[in-house]
Amino acid sequence: MDEKNRGDEKWIELRLAVPPAHVEAVAAFLADELGRGVVTGAWIDPEAPPELADVRAYLTPAERAGGFPGRLEAFLRGLRRLYPGFPGAPPAYRELAETDWSEGWKRDFAPFRVGRRWLVRPSWAAAAPRPGDVILQIDPGRAFGTGSHATTALLLELLEAVWPAGEEGAGRPAVLDVGTGTGILAVAAARLGAAAVTAVDVDPDAVEAARKNARVNGVAAVVRVVRGSADAASGAFDLVLANIERNVLLDLAPLLAGRCRPGGRLLLSGLLAAQGGEVAAAFRAHGFRIDREARRDEWCALSLVKGA
Repeated sequence: MDEKNRGDEKWIELRLAVPPAHVEAVAAFLADELGRGVVTGAWIDPEAPPELADVRAYLTPAERAGGFPGRLEAFLRGLRRLYPGFPGAPPAYRELAETDWSEGWKRDFAPFRVGRRWLVRPSWAAAAPRPGDVILQIDPGRAFGTGSHATTALLLELLEAVWPAGEEGAGRPAVLDVGTGTGILAVAAARLGAAAVTAVDVDPDAVEAARKNARVNGVAAVVRVVRGSADAASGAFDLVLANIERNVLLDLAPLLAGRCRPGGRLLLSGLLAAQGGEVAAAFRAHGFRIDREARRDEWCALSLVKGA
């Protein structure tokens, strides 16, 4: 697309009123379907029940004209069957310009903390770091992964927990981040001291966002962002990160296993807690063992070590 016309590009905002207990599941469905970020927050509407949360996503006119609305309705019908109290209000769609879409992120993305020392903030919001904090400045653009979603937060916490710094004989690991989105995990690994990080994503918008975030965090010399899947990276890595949904993880299991060196580690997220066992079993078949599992609400993340 011609750069001068990007501001005229039309987008459609989708809004859903969702009970807080189901926000993560709805957000994950939208992120998987559309391949871009989802905004969640309080539902600011005096006529709406106060216990509802606001979930918003952004799609193109072509996506709305295609099969997405039908799949969304089927998903919501399934939730209503399982949870009779789930709201029956239909999704609300509103056409807006690209500039409005960008401003929507700025209204709803405020600084927040993850784990012991991650402080995540956008470029337009100030934050007061504590001693020992590692600041991640992330502007999402159209990509997924600000750290606020449980799947990303869990992987940030695991990354912090398993990082080899301070261990006897530990070096600076080479890292592969598959499905990098905004690049938040790649940037985090670089900020922790990775020797080199290769970040891959099939979405060109994610590649653009990840490259920008590597630059603004001062780690562009360490983080190389490539369009493609795990097969776009060559060689074996000490640490492989993948925050991707279950079906893709299962499909990529042989490839991800091959990208992890013997004795290396694989961190996986994007999984509902009920899916963790199935995914772990798939990677055990490739010589991995689980050494850690983290959970938040209905989500889980796995740390697996490859046999020598």
